[in-house]
Amino acid sequence: MMRCTVIAATAAVVLLSGCGSDDGGSAGANEPGGGGPGAGGGDKGSSVVSAGPKSYDTAAELAVAVGCSGFELDTGEQLYVNELGTCILDGGALYLRVFTDNRQRGQWLKVAKATRAAGIMVKGDRWVIQAVTAEVARKVAGAAGGEVQRRG
Repeated sequence: MMRCTVIAATAAVVLLSGCGSDDGGSAGANEPGGGGPGAGGGDKGSSVVSAGPKSYDTAAELAVAVGCSGFELDTGEQLYVNELGTCILDGGALYLRVFTDNRQRGQWLKVAKATRAAGIMVKGDRWVIQAVTAEVARKVAGAAGGEVQRRG
């Protein structure tokens, strides 16, 4: 009886995980967060994808995963952002943003692109990190479980 319950519960989770939709900000099976090739808003040409989805509830957790130093929580508000922080990695500043969901992350990325925000974006499940160099962005993507976004 217990085995049937576990199998039924697992099947329900698998079926329900396909439900719902956002603006293309949910990730694909080949990128953090699941969903299939090409999901995530047309991010073809990304240079680094991690081994699997990694989600963080706070900017501090994200900073620990990345291995940066001098983490500071920014208590100011930013459109779509649930939590914002900064830290230093390899001598350069990182800007860490955690979102309530991937829809909010997708909206923020659209605004960042439209305003030509500086840096190279690395996105993951409900988070984005801005890095100064491509080398640091690749390092961040590998450490945090994210994907380097292509410019343009």
